[in-house]
Amino acid sequence: MGFGITTTAPYSMKPSIAQRLSKIMRTDALPRVHINPDGGKGPELDYRVTVGRGTYIDPSAVVFTGARIGDNVIIGPDSTIGADSRIGDGTHIAKDVVVWANAVVGNGATLGVGSQVMDWAKVPDNWVVEAGEMFLRERSSNQN
Repeated sequence: MGFGITTTAPYSMKPSIAQRLSKIMRTDALPRVHINPDGGKGPELDYRVTVGRGTYIDPSAVVFTGARIGDNVIIGPDSTIGADSRIGDGTHIAKDVVVWANAVVGNGATLGVGSQVMDWAKVPDNWVVEAGEMFLRERSSNQN
């Protein structure tokens, strides 16, 4: 497309795990994003993934096709962002987090270690999903 972005599908996981994740994440082995800020060359992105300015994605994280990641987001080690998910500006995602397909995480949210946001769930702005918690649905700000 002329943006200096290479379209490749790096493969850092064992095939059996990657195949299982592809089915679970509702994608059929579509390219994923692996951004390595220390890698010397630019990030390797599928053209259908959007990553905002000031965003850090750990080299061990996996971002599936169609995901939109806002500005100033931090995605920690071994985390997975599902296909067609939306991550709001200023969100912090810790280690081993899974955001399933079509989930929406609001601006300024924090996802604790090992937490999961299930498919089609909507995490409100500035919400904290605690370590190990499974976020199932949209919640209003007065619910716990």
